[in-house]
Amino acid sequence: MTPDLTPENPVTPRSAHSPHWEFSRAEPVLVISDIHANWEALVAVLDATEGQWRHCICLGDVVGYGANPVECSLWVRDHCEIIVRGNHDRVAAHPEGLQDFNWLARRAVEWTREQLPPGMLEWIAALTPGPVDYQNCELVHGSIRDEDEYVLSLEQAADCLPLASSTVTFFGHTHVQGGYQSDANEVVALEGEISEHDARTLVQYVDIQLRPEARYLLNPGSVGQPRDGDWRAAFALWTGERLRLGRVPYNLPLTQRKILAAGLPAQLAQRLSAGQ
Repeated sequence: MTPDLTPENPVTPRSAHSPHWEFSRAEPVLVISDIHANWEALVAVLDATEGQWRHCICLGDVVGYGANPVECSLWVRDHCEIIVRGNHDRVAAHPEGLQDFNWLARRAVEWTREQLPPGMLEWIAALTPGPVDYQNCELVHGSIRDEDEYVLSLEQAADCLPLASSTVTFFGHTHVQGGYQSDANEVVALEGEISEHDARTLVQYVDIQLRPEARYLLNPGSVGQPRDGDWRAAFALWTGERLRLGRVPYNLPLTQRKILAAGLPAQLAQRLSAGQ
């Protein structure tokens, strides 16, 4: 599945914020985050999950770092029911925040702004920051209290979980797949076992059963720039009571060549190999 989403084939935008979107909890949802303009990784996720989901939500950072901001933005704009603004999306639309970025991220944002047509920048500028509430779930980019916060510890999770208005909160930003569970005043990191591994496609799933009496912070990981030591594109499939954390390889050499050909810093290509 390789969608034809070139700039010559524009798509009709969906609303950046659909707070009243309703779905059956039995209908699978594709949850993606931190695509970072990596078209090859996004296509690999779509190929791996084809026919397995009815709705798609994006937790932000569609752009930044990678070489295909237009293609990734077009696909997300056309196919995601809800899109939460990420910090790279925010700064791409409002560059006055660039001083808070390191030089690699800053250079990537400057390059990205040069590639995006005015209409696309306007669409990105209109994305809604989290938290976004809908049907027993809450969506954020960083955390409930700050879209720029990296939730990477049990202590941070314990601080954030009581602030959520829903039992399930999806977050991104860390580029680390996994999450946290709060039950009986104890917060623990989620653990699961590999439930499926396709030797042909190398698609791998870890299944986690969600309990209605617990509260969760769930991170699908990064599609386009994982930082958990696994270079493969990360995503999640959610059916309400079950979370499937997926990984799929993609055409990494092509992605790296495109980053270098675009004149972006070589570090942005090199780090992808190590999942950092």
